[in-house]
Amino acid sequence: MCVSTMANDGGLRKVFQSADLVYNQLLILDQHKLHDNSNVAAGDKRKPSRSLSEVSSSSIIKSPKINLSQHSSASLRRAVTPLIRSMEQLDAAALLSLNPNQDGNGAVLDPKKGSSVPPIHDRIVPYHRFHRAENTVRYLHAREVADKYTVGIFIFPP
Repeated sequence: MCVSTMANDGGLRKVFQSADLVYNQLLILDQHKLHDNSNVAAGDKRKPSRSLSEVSSSSIIKSPKINLSQHSSASLRRAVTPLIRSMEQLDAAALLSLNPNQDGNGAVLDPKKGSSVPPIHDRIVPYHRFHRAENTVRYLHAREVADKYTVGIFIFPP
């Protein structure tokens, strides 16, 4: 699904790059925690550390699962800060080819400037059979990396 006039990525490519970096940072953080925990248990046999990618018997590369519950909120915040910053810099107007105006019709884009944008539900393809319904929320799927992350945009009705 997409907006029929998407022409500019609005910084989405940078969000994808940040998501990959954050995933790798979280994986390293998880690996360090596993290593620290294995050193604490004296006398236990050490398990071999996982590689960054695990390969199944069918030769399909799978991403290892990360247990975020064992990490402090401070260490997680440090790891995800680059992704948060890149998302804050995302230019939705450019990404969705919006034409901001000052007439107040549509969704408020920037309250400080008084700019708004007209609804875009009718520009999302494929069309939803109830696209005229006032309560239909659309989801624009942007990217998915299996077992790592999914990126998408929710478009709320006007």
